[in-house]
Amino acid sequence: MLKKGGEVQNLAIQKIWRKTEAKSQRVIRRGRGSDEDRQDVRQEATMLLYLAIQQERFRGKTDAELIAFYNQTFLFVWMDRVRKRDQMPMNVLEEYSGPIDQSVEEILIQLEIETKAKRKLEECLKKLDEKGVKIIKWRYFEVPPFSWEEIAQRLAYNTAQTAQNKGGKGMKQLRICMGG
Repeated sequence: MLKKGGEVQNLAIQKIWRKTEAKSQRVIRRGRGSDEDRQDVRQEATMLLYLAIQQERFRGKTDAELIAFYNQTFLFVWMDRVRKRDQMPMNVLEEYSGPIDQSVEEILIQLEIETKAKRKLEECLKKLDEKGVKIIKWRYFEVPPFSWEEIAQRLAYNTAQTAQNKGGKGMKQLRICMGG
């Protein structure tokens, strides 16, 4: 239901939130969190669940599997926030009745890494000139990628080699900014 988008997606999210409301409140309360914390964690967990489904990393079939995945995601996000605040209360874990599924944890860590990488990429692209950004997006992010001839034509360069040189310069600046 989450893949369908629009109203169906909103209904699915509301259903998940209703079914996990009491548990999420207890987890946050035991971790000395506020209602605002719960709302923030709820939204972040929902976003991660949505991304996992969209990227076909969550393969569960039933509502129970979806709810379990969401609960684990919620707990993982909350524990991460508490850990970052150096307030890891031991009784947060009492609410959860089993080990965190390794695959869930791996998926969430990967999604967090990818999200951070995308933010870093966006920051670095903002530092490049407008034509450099266009070249990189057209050549490396479009499917199928634009040819150097098409890029040269769109940007009114005399030759494809000019577009390729400008693209190479932009990629070099991007690599430096990204730290590699």
